[in-house]
Amino acid sequence: LYSIIVSLLHKLSPEDLEFLIVDPKQTDFHFFEGVPHLRGHRVLTDANEALDAIELINNEDKEIRTQLIRSAKSRDIDSYNKKNPENRMKRLVVVIDEYADLVQAAELQGKDFRRNFETNLCMLAQRVRNLGIHLVIATQQPRATIVTSSLKAVLPYRVSFRLPSHVDSQTILDRAGAEDLLGKGDMLLMTDSDIIRMQGFFILEAQLLDFIESKK
Repeated sequence: LYSIIVSLLHKLSPEDLEFLIVDPKQTDFHFFEGVPHLRGHRVLTDANEALDAIELINNEDKEIRTQLIRSAKSRDIDSYNKKNPENRMKRLVVVIDEYADLVQAAELQGKDFRRNFETNLCMLAQRVRNLGIHLVIATQQPRATIVTSSLKAVLPYRVSFRLPSHVDSQTILDRAGAEDLLGKGDMLLMTDSDIIRMQGFFILEAQLLDFIESKK
């Protein structure tokens, strides 16, 4: 997740990119607070607040972007921005560090709430790529009750690092293999047509702090 965020921060300015980062553990992403790309200039650490933020994106951001693109007679955010260089639309990347915590928070509010939350999230993932809204969802609990078939069906790419069993690999990638990875960034990337073995890069804490300071 660090590598994704750092790469996008390096490539895109605050005028072109906005992040919403959800960090229920409260210790992994506080480094990014104060970065101008960050929505509200802070990382969300409360699961219920994160649920509200995602609902707001579904109810407001999605509709506003849809109307702007329709009114410009465009098909997607790229077409809209070409026609409106003075009023460009930012891409919004939602990074959820521990998706299982959001699911558990939703379950505490009742089974219907959890079902509605997942339905809205899947609808969001399915409909908003052309609007410039992108979801990055991570979990350390690759169980079928957390990573459901409905969610997997609307995620165009899935990544797995080393997992303890072929059952967990089957949950994430629909096949075994992740249990044999080497660790330390060794990963399998599943696209719509292939599975690719890749190597993630490691960022030292000092490097991360230096990089973020340069972006403030």
